[in-house]
Amino acid sequence: MHNFGRADQLDRAALQRLVSSINRVLAAGDSVASTSQVASIEIDAVYEFGVVLVARGLWEELGIGAAIRQCAAGASLTAPHEVALFAMAANRLEAPGSKLACATRWLPDVAWLPEANHLTVDQLYRALDFLAVWAADIERDVFLRAADLFRLDVDLIFYDTTTAYFEIDEADEVEQEWAGRLYAPLRRRGHSKEGRDDTLSADDIAFGYKGAWIIESCFRRMKQTGLEVRPMFHWTPRRIEAHVKLCVLALQIQRAAEMRCQQPWNRIAHALAALKAVRYRSEARTIVQRTKIASELANMLGKMLGISMPKLVLDIADPDRASAAA
Repeated sequence: MHNFGRADQLDRAALQRLVSSINRVLAAGDSVASTSQVASIEIDAVYEFGVVLVARGLWEELGIGAAIRQCAAGASLTAPHEVALFAMAANRLEAPGSKLACATRWLPDVAWLPEANHLTVDQLYRALDFLAVWAADIERDVFLRAADLFRLDVDLIFYDTTTAYFEIDEADEVEQEWAGRLYAPLRRRGHSKEGRDDTLSADDIAFGYKGAWIIESCFRRMKQTGLEVRPMFHWTPRRIEAHVKLCVLALQIQRAAEMRCQQPWNRIAHALAALKAVRYRSEARTIVQRTKIASELANMLGKMLGISMPKLVLDIADPDRASAAA
């Protein structure tokens, strides 16, 4: 039995330190209950984190981010084009939507991507225009990096975009010039692979049947790439083209993940969906913490995809910092 002295002369701070010291040497289930009040925790939001984490890792490993940043630096541009393009590519992988939905809903409310959650839809569009200008340089650097990384022996790549379509009253007929380049009209009538009732001339039909046996075999192979370009809400040729190129960048990330995991992307994305970022408030501080990573997911991230395990606490904002940010 220990005598702590008179109750009216107790040093409560010293006793609290003593309890903390005792708890450090006891097992978790044997710890001494503290008399201090347990801080309340209020969960504020839950974000998708798994797909964004993997997309960012592969974006850098494939050299996409570096290629974009190099082009921006060469042009002395300080706008967040690389962050914006990555955000749109990650959005294509996690929950494809319009650029407006990406800026106003997905970035601030769905995905944990703090460096991009203040981007506006105008910044996303300007990033697409940047991609339209610098696509050739970016594609060359990314191709060389991917060819070396995956030991590819390929000179020409085809992409099937025949499932993309536009609903307009009149087809585009006039070329458009932008940034010193002439863009051909893209919204034209033609044959949809989905059986849509588009108007074709007799010559178009004859030519189509004549070469059908060749192009159909190509289409069957290209369908396996998983290139998805819808939804697409653009009407200028440069942004239609930039949108498709953005989808190809997202496809590269998807195919890299599929090759390493030997699984289709939908199964990979389903497993990654278990990883969340939880934002909660405790003692006037805002804390963002990832959820627990199960062994199966840890194996996919570390051994298959080569992604480093994210730290447990992703962000802590004190009241002063939170007020400054607001």
